[in-house]
Formats: sequence, structure tokens, C-alpha cells
Amino acid sequence: MNVRYPSRLLWGRPPGATILRGLAAGWFTGFPTWIILVVAAAFGVWPDGLVLPAALAVGLAVAGLPVVRAISDLGGAATVEGQVVRLRRFPDGGKANDTSKWTYWCAIDEGGSREVRAMCLSEEMWLPLREGDRVRAVAGRRLGWIRRVDVIEGSRLRDAATYDDTGEYAVDAPENLGEVRVLPDRPPGAWDGPADGRRRPE
Repeated sequence: MNVRYPSRLLWGRPPGATILRGLAAGWFTGFPTWIILVVAAAFGVWPDGLVLPAALAVGLAVAGLPVVRAISDLGGAATVEGQVVRLRRFPDGGKANDTSKWTYWCAIDEGGSREVRAMCLSEEMWLPLREGDRVRAVAGRRLGWIRRVDVIEGSRLRDAATYDDTGEYAVDAPENLGEVRVLPDRPPGAWDGPADGRRRPE
């Protein structure tokens, strides 16, 4: 199982925060553009009537993508059901030794692909989870943010002390927890009869 951790530029953030970030990015792009175009118009290299429309267009173009993705997730979150194959947390920005803020990741294998994109969630939802849990989550497919997660079936290792502060699990797990072979393959020519060894009636 290949677990990917996408860039958090437009992934792994709540819709509300994404909308605010998009609007802020649009403002900080559109306003300097307006200043530049005002100066350009003063020197006669840009039409006066297109200063404001062009600045608005630039700001809206920058803000548009994150805002549209966030609104889409607000109105159409999907239900994701499968097995938790990876739980990790990483420092979120700041200095290299500043671990006061974390990003919490959860990868859920729905069984349809060998590659899974990890999604983000809040610390409160992340802490009770264990790798191997079977869960049902409500998440945005475009932003990768989990709004709610319920454990359907707990991992058999749930009561074990398997997690440490490094974000790694101490127990060796199969590559894909959803494809664990319960019994070994029967060797060629193996007896397929009753358990008492008697021959089947012809």
C-alpha cells in the first residue's frame, strides 16, 4: 500500500479556513496589482479604465480556486469507509524544533486502489484512532479534510500500547491490512477430503 501525503497548499484544511485563506490570497494579490496598474496608467502604459477591473480579475483568479473547492466540499462531503492503514502527525510550520502545532494525518484504505491519499483531521478525532480500525468517515474529496469519523470495528491491537510520540507504530503490520491472508494456500495435490481421512463416496 502506497500512502501519499499531498501538499497542504489546497489539501488537508477545513473548508472555512480554506475560504479565508483564499480571500486573503486574493486581496494580497489584487491590491498590489492595483497599485502597479495605477502607476502604469500614470505613465500612460495602461488604460485608466482597466486598472480596477484588471486588479479585481487577478484577485478573483487567485481566490477562486480555493474558495470554489471549499464551497464544493461544504455542500457535498463524501462518506469514506475502510481500514485505517496509516496514522501520522507532523510539525505544522514554525521552526524546526517548534512542535507546539501539529498536522494530523489519517489514510483510509477503501479497498479499491493500491494508492491512498492521506487526509487531515483534528487532534480530537485523530487521538482515539488506531491503525487497523475499520472506520466510516465524512470527508471532503477536494480538500481532504475529515469532518467526522466513527470506528465501526476496532483493531485487534487497539488495547495495546502501540503508539509513541514519534508517529511510528511499534508493531510490524502487513503492507495492506485489508488483504491479510488468513490461511496459507493449499499445496498442489493436497488431500481435499473429510477431516477423518476417509475417502468420499463415489
